[in-house]
Amino acid sequence: MYENQFSLYEKEFADDLSKLDFWTLSQAKNGEMTASENGKLLHSSYNPSREAESICQNVSKNTNIIFAGFGLGYHVIAAAKAINQNAEFAKEKKLIIIESDLLHFFGALSILDWQEVFKVENLILALACPIDQIIPLIENQNKIAVSGGLSDSFVFINQAFTAHDESYFSLVKELIE
Repeated sequence: MYENQFSLYEKEFADDLSKLDFWTLSQAKNGEMTASENGKLLHSSYNPSREAESICQNVSKNTNIIFAGFGLGYHVIAAAKAINQNAEFAKEKKLIIIESDLLHFFGALSILDWQEVFKVENLILALACPIDQIIPLIENQNKIAVSGGLSDSFVFINQAFTAHDESYFSLVKELIE
C-alpha cells in the first residue's frame, strides 16, 4: 500500500535526514535528539524522554491510547513502554497512532528507536488513513461507548504535532470529540 512512498523515502531521505526539511533537528540538553517544525518546538529542549514519560504516566487507566500526530515519537514510545511493562495489562490495551503524512512517520522511525512500540500486541498504525475509518479503528466492533471504545481512551493531540496537516487532524479531533 505504501510501497511508492517507502521507496521515495529510501531513495531521497534515508541516508540524509537533513533533507527532511519539515523538521529542524537539534540536540537537547540531555543529549537526546529534539526537533522543531515551523518554528514550534516539538519536544523538550532539556529532556524529551522525561517530558513524554510524565505526560504518559496515566495511560494505564484507559484501554485505548491514541496519538494523533507524534513529533519524533517520544510520547508514543513512553506509552508503549508503559503498556509493555505488564504482560496481562498489555493484552487489554490498544495503541493507536494516527498520522496523515508518511514522511513524518518514516522520519521519526529513522531518528528514534521505536522498537518498544512494535512490541505492543495491539498496535494500530493509521497512516494516511481515510477520515471515515478512524472511529472504526478505535471502537470495538463499531459500537460507541462500550468498554475499550472512545469512552475508554487516552487521547493525545498536540497542536505542534499536527500543524503539518491541520485540516486532516482537525477532522480527526472533531470525530473523537
